[in-house]
Amino acid sequence: MYCEHCGAKVVDGGQLCTECGLPPSAGHAAERAMAKVIPFRPRKKTSPARPPKRKRRPSATSWWIIAIVAASLIIPYLWPLGH
Repeated sequence: MYCEHCGAKVVDGGQLCTECGLPPSAGHAAERAMAKVIPFRPRKKTSPARPPKRKRRPSATSWWIIAIVAASLIIPYLWPLGH
């Protein structure tokens, strides 16, 4: 059993609380001891629905740039200069 005033544990049948010195109320303390505590969890904010994003295809210019960079990295290994 727990004291209604300070929450300290009281020996069953005790007349006074050893912590605060007040008489414990049996009815309220029993309810408080058996109460279930539910933690507070805030709800997640929901965002409004957005239309799906369209995938962009690379332009023809970017493919040429990629091809030139790849060729400049591969050609020196295939055709050694000056050896």
